[in-house]
Amino acid sequence: KQASIYTNKVEEYVGIKVIETKDFLGDTLGIVKVVTVETNIPDEDIKIKIEKYATNFGLNKIVPMAVADKESKMDQFRWRYEQVWYDEFHETKPAPNHYNAEEKKMYYSSIGIMQISYPIWKDFCGVNHPMELFNIDTNIKCGVRILADCLHNNRTVVRNADRLRICYTAYNGSGAKAVQYASDVVSMLVNYTIEDKALLSEMVQTLKAEDKKAVEQIKADQNIEIEKKKVDKWAKIL
Repeated sequence: KQASIYTNKVEEYVGIKVIETKDFLGDTLGIVKVVTVETNIPDEDIKIKIEKYATNFGLNKIVPMAVADKESKMDQFRWRYEQVWYDEFHETKPAPNHYNAEEKKMYYSSIGIMQISYPIWKDFCGVNHPMELFNIDTNIKCGVRILADCLHNNRTVVRNADRLRICYTAYNGSGAKAVQYASDVVSMLVNYTIEDKALLSEMVQTLKAEDKKAVEQIKADQNIEIEKKKVDKWAKIL
């Protein structure tokens, strides 16, 4: 019995070492990319990480949180092949020849919590392989940095609400679908506590014309009063 237990442990140890050696050689030779990621992370812990990187880049936490919600519902392993990016980049930014078929699909994909567009943002975020974007910290930091950079570049736009719309649109791309995407993300801001009262006021005004239901939700969630112009003569007299 003892010999059997010992044999099983030896086999387990050898099996682990064989896998580690194959991974090391594959990574060193560039045949495969080995990435270690933390899994089964609760949504609340993901939100804490988003808040951490938002704070590091000087953003209100709800700005990237709404994007993460819209893009992946906080799913770190979500990825989507984008044929349009293959069509646009396969000649100017080709996937490395040693990539296998799955890696080549990932190369032209949106990946992770923030659905990072690998061929577009890999250099900006210092990412060397699509698999690295399954690391939550790498992914969130990259997405928050993209938003922060856009907001900084558009700092001459006076209203925060307008800046957000510009950057949410740019995050998705361009055209009518991107504009609609920005509207969807703006509407999702009501799902989170807005601590910045100035931003809240602007977003309320923006949403008022688009989604009365969203405005009512903001009022309920934040327990604020939205001032309304009183036009009847009695109000003027008072």
